[in-house]
Amino acid sequence: MYTFGLEEDRQAFISFVESSNGSFMQWPMWASVKSNWTPLLYSGRRDGALVLTCLVLTRKIPVSGTLWYIPNGFVCDYTDEHLVEQFCVFLKGEMKARGAFACVMPGKLFSEVVRRLPDDDVEINLEEANE
Repeated sequence: MYTFGLEEDRQAFISFVESSNGSFMQWPMWASVKSNWTPLLYSGRRDGALVLTCLVLTRKIPVSGTLWYIPNGFVCDYTDEHLVEQFCVFLKGEMKARGAFACVMPGKLFSEVVRRLPDDDVEINLEEANE
């Protein structure tokens, strides 16, 4: 059973990203580099232990609503399909509740999903997809 929500313990968030070999763009400090973006720190827990972190940068777009940007995807074990699926469902609800009209999520999540496809179905260069 997973629980998801906004993470209040910033240091726990940072420590999880570090210990999971996350990117510097998945750290809360990355938000200060992106002007006009507001950070949301989401986490997932199983039995109280942190198993997922997700930095969401939000930006208000006139008329459209709020755009979400998740640099380099979530920090988690992407082989745990149940975790990833449940978190995506949770995020969809959060986006609706917060008036988000779109979410941009390049990097790790995309490449991990592509890696799960049979080789004959993959028609892209994975190195290019991560740039």
